[in-house]
Amino acid sequence: MFLIITQGVALGIYTMGARRLPAAQATLLGSAEMPMGPLWVWLFFNEMPATETFAGGALVLAAILGTLPSSCGPDQLQRPLNREIR
Repeated sequence: MFLIITQGVALGIYTMGARRLPAAQATLLGSAEMPMGPLWVWLFFNEMPATETFAGGALVLAAILGTLPSSCGPDQLQRPLNREIR
């Protein structure tokens, strides 16, 4: 039950946000999930990942965060499509 609720809420929020971002940015933000996994395990379950895991995750997050400021401005955001379903 917990998995269904958390995954459903996360996917719903991601979908609402992805409507306002260009596809490349939404993909980059979605790829941030993988390097954050070991961090959450370390924080909540006190299981220490290898140093290489933290280094690789930091590298991926730096690449993601490095691309966002250059391509994310008020003029880059899009309005969601409001289409009637018939």
